[in-house]
Amino acid sequence: MADKPKVKPGTAGIWIGILLMVLGLGSCIGGPVWGIWGLVGQVQDIVDSNDGRVAVPAAQTYTFEDGASGIIVGLGDSQADASSVQATLEGPNGVITLNDGESYSSSGDLNGTFYELVAGFDDTTAGTYTLTATGNAGAEVAIVPLSVGTVGSRVLGGLAIGAVLGLIGLILMIVTIVRRSKAKKRAAASGFGGPGGYPAAAPGGYPPAPGMAPPAPGGYPTAPGMAPPAPGGYPPAPGMAPPAPADPYAPPPPVSEPPAWSPPPAPPAPSQTPPPPPPPPFS
Repeated sequence: MADKPKVKPGTAGIWIGILLMVLGLGSCIGGPVWGIWGLVGQVQDIVDSNDGRVAVPAAQTYTFEDGASGIIVGLGDSQADASSVQATLEGPNGVITLNDGESYSSSGDLNGTFYELVAGFDDTTAGTYTLTATGNAGAEVAIVPLSVGTVGSRVLGGLAIGAVLGLIGLILMIVTIVRRSKAKKRAAASGFGGPGGYPAAAPGGYPPAPGMAPPAPGGYPTAPGMAPPAPGGYPPAPGMAPPAPADPYAPPPPVSEPPAWSPPPAPPAPSQTPPPPPPPPFS
């Protein structure tokens, strides 16, 4: 029996496509986590080191290099204190229009210190800037040297990379499945598509099962351990001796001639009994 041919292409394309889709999903999750966690990590450093925190009301000056950017954060012993912080930033060219903190609002609790993102600024010119902040008594304000654009690029970049990887993986998996399906159809059309992967049946029947003798012309395959059938006959039953082959040189058996015909014997004539003599006269 012929071996079942391998279908090409193989399943490698399917597995690679699944791997790319998994990596894409990881990128879609990891991008936003990376962006937000980077911002929270910077706030955590300020909270732990107590460096750069200014109590409100405040008027703190900073020296920025060209293209500097950052996020203004309100800090407090409660979320209400942290959310009460309001800030403005004025530089060499006047008051800077800050990015609304609600567009990337984030708040939380870091070791008992609550924080609230107030506003952000990007691409400032070099010079001296004054940060003015107000809020509840006991609240503080600080500047995190991380731009809104950096956080957004990490989030959007992770989503974009994940979408591209997932799309490539999906296309690769679909193309591989379609090509394998076409290859199977071509194999079936070429004679290797019988049920269960067996070769197509020969005209007039199917090939013998494994371990069986090939069928005699015009007959059926014999079971293991059985003698092949005589031409035009069937194999003997298990335990029976095979028939002796006929001697082609033996004289033909004598033909008995029927007996000569003779007419059947005539039936015997019916026997005639003479009538009894008449009685003597009465005297």
